[in-house]
Amino acid sequence: MHRCLEVSEILRAVFEALEPPVTTDSNFKLNKGPLSAASRVCKGFFEPASNVLWRSIPSFSCLIRCLPPDTLEIRGTTKFRLIRVPVEDEWSQFIKHNRRVKRLRWTTFAGATNVFKVIRMSLSASLVLPNLEIIEIASVKSGEEAYLPMFLGPSLRQVRVLYTLDSDMICAILAHIQHSSPHLRSLELSSCPLTGLLILPQFRKLEHFQLTDYTTASSAPGASPLVTIPPFSNSSALKSLKIPIPQWFTASPLDLSSLPSLTHLHLRSAIDSQSLNNLLNVNITALTCLDLQLDFDFPSEDPDFLNQVLRVISQHQNLEFLLVYIEENDLHRPIPATLELENLFPLHNLRHLEVHLLEPNLRLDLFPQLSRAWPHLEHFSVQTSYISETLSPPLEALALCATHLPNLKYLELELDATIIPEPTLIRSMNKIVIQLGFSPIAEGTWAQAAAYISSVYPHANLVHDFESDDDSDNSDDEAARHWSNVQDLLPTLASVRETERRILEETTCRPDTDVACS
Repeated sequence: MHRCLEVSEILRAVFEALEPPVTTDSNFKLNKGPLSAASRVCKGFFEPASNVLWRSIPSFSCLIRCLPPDTLEIRGTTKFRLIRVPVEDEWSQFIKHNRRVKRLRWTTFAGATNVFKVIRMSLSASLVLPNLEIIEIASVKSGEEAYLPMFLGPSLRQVRVLYTLDSDMICAILAHIQHSSPHLRSLELSSCPLTGLLILPQFRKLEHFQLTDYTTASSAPGASPLVTIPPFSNSSALKSLKIPIPQWFTASPLDLSSLPSLTHLHLRSAIDSQSLNNLLNVNITALTCLDLQLDFDFPSEDPDFLNQVLRVISQHQNLEFLLVYIEENDLHRPIPATLELENLFPLHNLRHLEVHLLEPNLRLDLFPQLSRAWPHLEHFSVQTSYISETLSPPLEALALCATHLPNLKYLELELDATIIPEPTLIRSMNKIVIQLGFSPIAEGTWAQAAAYISSVYPHANLVHDFESDDDSDNSDDEAARHWSNVQDLLPTLASVRETERRILEETTCRPDTDVACS
């Protein structure tokens, strides 16, 4: 064995490179074959490879397989039955690996309740996984929830409840974590009752909190649900907050002024004057990420209300990430005043801007101002709920983006590609993803559109988000077919342009030519 592999830090780095990426979606399937093979190579590899191999497991059933074969009856991958209770020595392999587990995804498996019961009786330790730092609860069967506290210890840093548990069980888990996991940093819940929310102020070191929905109860038949906003008056360490704010709530409004460390705010809410107050109360200096998903029922007496929302957002001048998704509840009503993106120009530190607005005003004369407004912008996405060819800026806007947004890596706009602008010498060599959404395009212009896009962004990767029906005469399906043709043509054009550039360089720089190198 090479001497460098005797250095524990190098060996650990090698095995960590073999570890498959950890996903957070519902398909938590890990391929750890190479790590398993590495742990069996030699004694020097066993410990470091096993630590990485067992660091994250998709189910507790992986550890159950460490018990002797004659103690288990295994059917498939998720059905286990203990034939007999293992004696003390037969737990050695289980105990050897359970201390290595840092991350567990709790998923149900047949026979789990009986297995947990035997573990509780057989092991002297109160915690099954003494070094567990992250637990994701994906599914829980009846009877299993009583054994969850066996996995909630002082080393726990993150809890994600992806499964809607009974309200009493949620409260019991939160109360247990409050006492047993003082170093908890992140808590994500799919739902939570009022009594559970009242426990939150006790998590003094919590830095991230996410709530998908509230568990509500009605005070009377037909009455509005009784809900509350989580109290965060003592959460001075909180840096990231992601919660919904219903249109109706009976408790005091959300007070964000008591969160001096808040840097990431994600709100789902109905737009009203209270929403504006919530935004104004945020520590303007600290906030760097703002994600607003808002349902808009615009006040008829104030058609400029949405522009007022954008002006309030612009007061948070240290924002680097901004996503504003505004959806109108009734698409058949008149559109309010046109939204002016100039309201966001004070946000000079923006790197990611994504807006989904009712009717944004994207005038062509707006683009030259972007270099002063957002000099660091890398992601620029403007989507609209209304398809209007007359309001789409021409394809010439691409050249303006290349000129005034030099750091751009992602661009999403609706442009009018039915009219092709004059050829331009403006060119950006950035590798960029371009999403042109439902941009109008004609059958006679798609080839010229591809040539223009390729001349401005030679390394562009064009994507479109709708599929075409070859047998349909629908205008959207026709546009989809044309954009698909553009997408197929761009790599060819890029290859041709690169070949031309290389030939030109070789010609101008060859010593035996009459043309001098510049």
